[in-house]
Amino acid sequence: MKDNKLYKEDAIEFAAMYLGVKADEQYREALRSDSTGDAAQKKAAGDLAIRLLLQTDSLPESHATYRLQNWVELARRHGSGKTLKDYYESNAKRLITSWGGTIDDYAARIWSGLIRDYYVPRVKQTLFKTGFDRKSWEEQWVKKAGISSIKPYAAPVKKAAQLVNEN
Repeated sequence: MKDNKLYKEDAIEFAAMYLGVKADEQYREALRSDSTGDAAQKKAAGDLAIRLLLQTDSLPESHATYRLQNWVELARRHGSGKTLKDYYESNAKRLITSWGGTIDDYAARIWSGLIRDYYVPRVKQTLFKTGFDRKSWEEQWVKKAGISSIKPYAAPVKKAAQLVNEN
């Protein structure tokens, strides 16, 4: 199975989902620790959540479809000039992040690029920045054109198994 494309994509997807759940558990622990005033546990759980998210981000970079870059490029192709391309990119980002009003993250995705550029900075600021204005930050992120780049793991299926076994 190791040479089967669909197996590779499934292994990457399931590992990323698993790590995402583990990161979410740590994030919730950090929030619980914050509410009880346990700063050391909040930092430890928050740092672990961020580490897990960053490890997760490189996995879908090797997947055929789970990359923010694909979504952004698709949106930008519909614009005829920079202004329209930026507008379509902004709308595409809004659809998968802040759109929906009071329903937080209803369209959450485990996509490379989205994790490192959107979720990780948002988690860091939510946990460690006093007075963080999440809605304003989200709006600025949506309107900022472009995403960062990252190299995928050289052997993503092997790395996926390693990360699942370690966590």
